[in-house]
Amino acid sequence: MLRYWLAGVGIRPDHDVEIVVTSPTFAADALAAGEVDGICVGEPWNSIAVDRGVGRIALATAQIWRRGVEKVLAMRADVADARGDATRRLIRALHAAAEHFVRPDTAEASAAILARSRYLDASEDAILRAITDRIRLVSGGTPIHYPDFMFQHREAANFPWRSQAAWLYAQMTRWSGRDYDAGEAATAAATFRPDLYRAALAGSGAVLPGASSKLEGALGAPIGAGSTQGRLMLGNDRFFDGRAFDPDDIPGYLAAMP
Repeated sequence: MLRYWLAGVGIRPDHDVEIVVTSPTFAADALAAGEVDGICVGEPWNSIAVDRGVGRIALATAQIWRRGVEKVLAMRADVADARGDATRRLIRALHAAAEHFVRPDTAEASAAILARSRYLDASEDAILRAITDRIRLVSGGTPIHYPDFMFQHREAANFPWRSQAAWLYAQMTRWSGRDYDAGEAATAAATFRPDLYRAALAGSGAVLPGASSKLEGALGAPIGAGSTQGRLMLGNDRFFDGRAFDPDDIPGYLAAMP
């Protein structure tokens, strides 16, 4: 997603800038030491850089792609098959945790837990701001409200859309210099398992989309969508450049990219 944004604003990734990897925990340290000029990192590490006065937040991931794919729960396919019951229980636990996490009355308790040394070992205040959709852009600044900054639960937020896996494949193809391969694209899309997700949450009351893939980046306003369970509303999922991604036409999408 970083490369996607850079290219969209006229910066050539890996040519105009060098992209290196560092641990999120030490991202602010790298910025402070001058080892890097900028960081792309999840909360609370970007806010910690701001609070330390060594950086400022230029934009949030959700400004690049609203409702875009982020972290995933991943395991080998053979493990998921061999330990089906444990896999389904893990998915149900993740769903319940997300539902709990977004409740306003649990925010302070969640921040306190995440701040513990065994988890993030970070500022409880910075974590609480992130949980409650408030971002401090510059050191000493007043936190601003950013709706859906932490988009964790509603609108089937954790559903593994195969179209999002296909988008990731398209980006990897674009930046690796490899040619599009239909077999590779199918393999990439199959790493997202809506079948496992539906099986785990069937009968639970969780909202389950009827489709496993969709046109990404096409919605500018909330709209009702088909579901096999519950009532599904999908919100704005625009990309910052206004493009849409059709998982059934990856070659055409790649050909249109600058």
